Amino acid sequence: MANKKEMDPRYKRTVEMVSDAVEKLKQAGLEISRASIVRQTIKSDPSGRGISESAIRSNTDAREIYTANRTWKARSESKRRSPAPDRKQVLSIGIILKRDESTAYRRHMSHDKQYIVERLLWLEKKYATEAKVWLKKQNGVHKLKEDIQRLQIELKRVKERLRKKEEGNT
Repeated sequence: MANKKEMDPRYKRTVEMVSDAVEKLKQAGLEISRASIVRQTIKSDPSGRGISESAIRSNTDAREIYTANRTWKARSESKRRSPAPDRKQVLSIGIILKRDESTAYRRHMSHDKQYIVERLLWLEKKYATEAKVWLKKQNGVHKLKEDIQRLQIELKRVKERLRKKEEGNT
């Protein structure tokens, strides 16, 4: 029994239009890409609607027709990855507290995953280092406060002894 999706008239229409568009593009000796298929379906469709690229991607049969006939070949996984980012670029950080977050968001979204992960790992390490330094400083401040309190108590004792000594001498 056929899948419910395959029974859908829109599903069938997409498959037929992609198939027809691919044949016409082949006959004309033109590039076969999702964009060229969309353009061809718009030309061929009497209503002028055609189909969208997302319809090619989401329709399993249409995607198979496109993939089998496209004129460009997908790059291998090793070529798909961009080269490792420059170490200086990853490690140089200039964060301004009052920055436009939408611009920063777009900038970060333009980087590849490897760059983002390397930068995140570096920031985590930097944060841990800064936290450790801060804690040491806080510990030092705490010790200084204890020392001050201890010295103040000692100063009171010394003053008290001096006062008693002076009272005894008079």
